[in-house]
Amino acid sequence: MGYISINGAAELEKKFKEMGRKGATNYARTALRAGAKVILGAARSSAPEKSGLLKRSISIKMGKSTKDSVTVKVGPRRRWFKKNNAFYAGWVEFGHFLGRRIRKKQIGKHDNASYEAASRAAGRGFVPGQHYMEKAYSSSKSQAEAVAADAMMELVHKDVQD
Repeated sequence: MGYISINGAAELEKKFKEMGRKGATNYARTALRAGAKVILGAARSSAPEKSGLLKRSISIKMGKSTKDSVTVKVGPRRRWFKKNNAFYAGWVEFGHFLGRRIRKKQIGKHDNASYEAASRAAGRGFVPGQHYMEKAYSSSKSQAEAVAADAMMELVHKDVQD
């Protein structure tokens, strides 16, 4: 998961204080959604395609807002490993083992390293993750920051002119 932080000039902070929390949050949401569209395009173009379902399921979702931050998520609709949509998105991104699962009582201590070692010892093959979301984020982060900052300044200038 990546984070983009935008720190504005003094005039921007002053404007947000005048607007109040709700108005500032709306501006931030609009600007961050514009930046997220850049990452969305990169994610869709780098996602593997067999049926096209995985590419179509990647979308932008607004997260929760606190008094200090606004969250925007770009990824497969719903959650990783959920039914419907592209339920397999997490497996493609992070990788997965093939064959029958190893049960906890066969391992003893259940953590990722023990599970992986037991799975490999049992002869299960591993399909490595393609990390298409990670690659999309790292390749388009700076452009997304610039687009979000430009959108924020455009909104402020538009509001100042009115």
